[in-house]
Amino acid sequence: MTYIKAKATITAYSSDGSIYSVAPHAVVPVNSNEDIISALITAKKDNLAVSVRGGGTGLSGGALGNGIVLDMSGYNKILDIDVSKRMVLTQPGVIYDELNIFLKKFSLFFPPDPSSGDSCQIGGMLANNSSGPRSVKYGLTSDFVEELAVIRPSGKLITLKKLRLDSTDLVTFLSKNPEYQKIHDILQRNKELILSRWPRVKKNSAGYNLRQVTENLGRGILNLPALYVGSEGTLGVFVSAKLSLLPIPTEILTARLYFKSLVKAGEAALDIQPLGPSGLEMVDGST
Repeated sequence: MTYIKAKATITAYSSDGSIYSVAPHAVVPVNSNEDIISALITAKKDNLAVSVRGGGTGLSGGALGNGIVLDMSGYNKILDIDVSKRMVLTQPGVIYDELNIFLKKFSLFFPPDPSSGDSCQIGGMLANNSSGPRSVKYGLTSDFVEELAVIRPSGKLITLKKLRLDSTDLVTFLSKNPEYQKIHDILQRNKELILSRWPRVKKNSAGYNLRQVTENLGRGILNLPALYVGSEGTLGVFVSAKLSLLPIPTEILTARLYFKSLVKAGEAALDIQPLGPSGLEMVDGST
């Protein structure tokens, strides 16, 4: 593990895409799982917080912290692709646009499209459950995550999958990881409350992704990857993700509509949605 405390490095990692500035205690460039585990052990020993940093494009200061900052940008390999199953296995430091450039030769793409796609990384998209204009058709990052490899705060590496409630795989997993049995039981007891009180919006970034996990329980699946997506680094450090993909559309049509007011444009959006557009973007006079 490389433990950097040089003044220039500390200054560089004191800011991100937000308006905030927080100087870290140290920066650890991640090149292996062992680097992450060593950093977590050091942080626990020295009573330091750990912040995980990807492209540093976030607007809410999520990549900043006064403890140890894990720089995941060097963990940037595309590990495997299964074209027939439309799956790709990637490390968290891969940049979103570069992933789709790689996938284009297989006529596939990873649909979530954050506006910072030319510089944001897959790990940050997972941490924030990112989306973009095309989420109106394709949904959020969590809708495309099949499997996650995560290092827990204890330093334990764990693989999280979607498991059927009636499967022996789930029984085996819960016997080895009993803390997830507690999570399952809490969600089962409170699923009606969660679903009835959850805001009916396309995306909700407040808190953990309980709605999707609870809805999947109703379909007989414990979707643990969905619980971690959007958790902003509070549950563990992502080291790889298996993502589902879609075929690249063979035809694209762009239409520009003009309205006399933002209110009229908003009203029209409700009429346009049933047509199934892949994206809706509003542009006013100042943009």
